[in-house]
Amino acid sequence: MARFGSGAALSMTAGDNNLVTNSLFVGNVAAVDGGAISSSARQLLIVNCVFSGNSAGSTGGAISLRSTDTQATISNSTFFGNSASLGDTISMLITNSSFPQALVVENSIFSSGGNQIWEDDANTGSIAITYSDIEGGWPGTGNINIDPMFVDPDGADNILGTEDDDLRLAEGSPCIDAGDNTAAGLFGLDTDISGRLRFIDDEITVDTGVGAAPVVDMGAHEFQCSTDALPAAPPLAAVAPFDITTDRYLSFNPSTNPGQSTALRVTRVGSSTPWYVSCALQDAGADGMLSMLVTSPELCEWTDSVIHVRGCEIVPGNEYLIDATRCDLFYSPTLSVITTAPQIDASRQYGDVVGAFVGGVWLAAEGLVTANDIVAVVQKFQLLATAPHISRVDNDGKTPNGVIASNDILRAVTAFAGNDFGYGVTNCLTGTCEPSCP
Repeated sequence: MARFGSGAALSMTAGDNNLVTNSLFVGNVAAVDGGAISSSARQLLIVNCVFSGNSAGSTGGAISLRSTDTQATISNSTFFGNSASLGDTISMLITNSSFPQALVVENSIFSSGGNQIWEDDANTGSIAITYSDIEGGWPGTGNINIDPMFVDPDGADNILGTEDDDLRLAEGSPCIDAGDNTAAGLFGLDTDISGRLRFIDDEITVDTGVGAAPVVDMGAHEFQCSTDALPAAPPLAAVAPFDITTDRYLSFNPSTNPGQSTALRVTRVGSSTPWYVSCALQDAGADGMLSMLVTSPELCEWTDSVIHVRGCEIVPGNEYLIDATRCDLFYSPTLSVITTAPQIDASRQYGDVVGAFVGGVWLAAEGLVTANDIVAVVQKFQLLATAPHISRVDNDGKTPNGVIASNDILRAVTAFAGNDFGYGVTNCLTGTCEPSCP
């Protein structure tokens, strides 16, 4: 909390590309304008911020914008209980702005009384507000005027404008899954103000926002899940991986219900950096396996029934722990997966994909590259029902791409001929090499 004439917490007078993110402005008091922020900077972006109980003696209880040429963008932020004589949330005096909109508000919540935005008579800057909950209402696509249903807006001490104010969304809030996934302020944003995943789908809430599920929430806090939508049984029921033959795939059977949104954590034993990824699990193959392609933390896409952790972290002969979590609760038991150490020389190890085909099932790799390995890759290329799992036969580079193509067959033939497997080569025909892993 701070007290000042203008911009009690933060005052900006110049500059482009000013960014304020993941910040909490609580109980600040300005004698004149801008209870929390006073800005005359040319460009200002506010993302993932909370403004609670700030006040100004004259204008702009939370923010005061004063400039001759400026644009302020507010994305996924929450304003509650701010006050001023004019403009409980924002006051504007912007003239001769060269920007199409002087103020852009997206995926945000303004709940500070009916006097949310005040414009000076000399103000010529236009305002664009979309997919936001504005108390008192405001024209714009996706806007609502409904109680946002915070968990405990004045906190345990029942005093507004203190750090225990809990402005997370409560279950049933109209702001859940009601934002715009295409909002400019979301670019590169993976977490909310609390460091939790920014895109979480609440199964019992009808999506009213824009974009494919999970649809972002309005406000600074992303609602994590509804307790009554939790799965009835632990999603990680497998006792062993489905298939591990190289250092590139982790494959297992999560045994959960299709369509449930579950965050998965993959941690290499001895490492302090886990992968987190949140997706709606679904049955992706006739074999009943569930699949997820993990390309980076908090990012996933579907491939053929495997979880595939990209990059150089998957190492032969190492142990990995796989957990699933919802509402910050980890299901038990943790699934332990130990990757298989290579059985032949490193230059050809990825060519050994299967053993013999017995009783309609491909046996595990036996340490030799034989004609069976070529047949297995060809079967997968032809999408035959007898083909082995993709995690065995995807030979495309050290970081496979989840697609079986002619290059995968060529690599199998190369290994069968006794030549270096060449997993560092992207195209066997041209010899173009991909970057090596650090």
